[in-house]
Amino acid sequence: MLELSHVLRANCNRNCRVIAVIGLAKNAGKTTTLNALVKAVPGGLTAGLASAGRDGEPLDMLTNLPKPRINVRPGDLVATAAGALKIATAGLSRLRTLRALSPMGPITVARCELPGRVELIGPATVQELKLVIAGLREHGAELVLVDGALDRRAAAAPAVTEGLIIATGAVLSPELRLVVERTRLAADIYRLPSAGQVPMLGGALRLVDTGGGAAVMNGAGVWLPLELDSALGRAEELARAARGSEAVFLGGALVTPVLKELLREGIKRVVVRDASRVFLDAPTYNLFRAQGGVIAVLHAVRLLAVTVNPWSPVGTGFRPESFLEAVARGVAPVPVFDVVRGVAKCYE
Repeated sequence: MLELSHVLRANCNRNCRVIAVIGLAKNAGKTTTLNALVKAVPGGLTAGLASAGRDGEPLDMLTNLPKPRINVRPGDLVATAAGALKIATAGLSRLRTLRALSPMGPITVARCELPGRVELIGPATVQELKLVIAGLREHGAELVLVDGALDRRAAAAPAVTEGLIIATGAVLSPELRLVVERTRLAADIYRLPSAGQVPMLGGALRLVDTGGGAAVMNGAGVWLPLELDSALGRAEELARAARGSEAVFLGGALVTPVLKELLREGIKRVVVRDASRVFLDAPTYNLFRAQGGVIAVLHAVRLLAVTVNPWSPVGTGFRPESFLEAVARGVAPVPVFDVVRGVAKCYE
């Protein structure tokens, strides 16, 4: 039977040692997923826990609804604000204060001595999150689990993490079809191929990103910079500048208006730095793909699994088995887990 522990061990063996969990919406089951991952860490491996924001508090700060607490085990390492250590029910020994700040002060690395609960509070920037992960690794964490905290997509960037787990749930929509569509879109985006795997685009791997700049590839396969500071909000200008090109590279975000304009110009090869910079709606993405379009990334991330929460605190939910089945078929061949019921499905 497929289990989360199998996924973790298989990817650790492939040197995938930093895994982020992001939710597609609040109450999609991200914290429940994180707790399940902590329990599933294979024996003999030291886990480290960090956050890209704040999680593990008893009540949601926006909805005031009860939230699952984050449970840690003896030997686990945590990186959180010093203030959060004072209110933890787990027995924690402080190891080191890092040069990374959170809204509640400096981040401290601590080791769990007695089991209990802890609130994870992390830094606000990607660079500081990388420092936090490095600090956990230096103190012996062999597998680092990063709580993405409210769809903090930066936590899913390859510069931060090596593997990714998506939490989805009935909270996204009362219509099962729409939940599956949004989940499939997210899974597709995080499985975008590396530019090196796409004909014609291998040369893009040599591009040097200059902030949010852009470049185009001419008919001879040569990449040329565009005089644009950012594509965001300038979709028509970018598309006109790229007219007649074989491919476009965007150093910033790829958003729906930009992709629409590029498709209108007949450009069907687009390269971005990584999937965390892609923000598209399903109809536009599907139309682009249907017309032969390809989006590739300079730096890919491994999508390891999807977890499902059939319950919604703001409306009706779905039958758990039907929901698991529908999502598994939608994101195949990615394995899908219902961590509360302890079941999984995977279609090739």
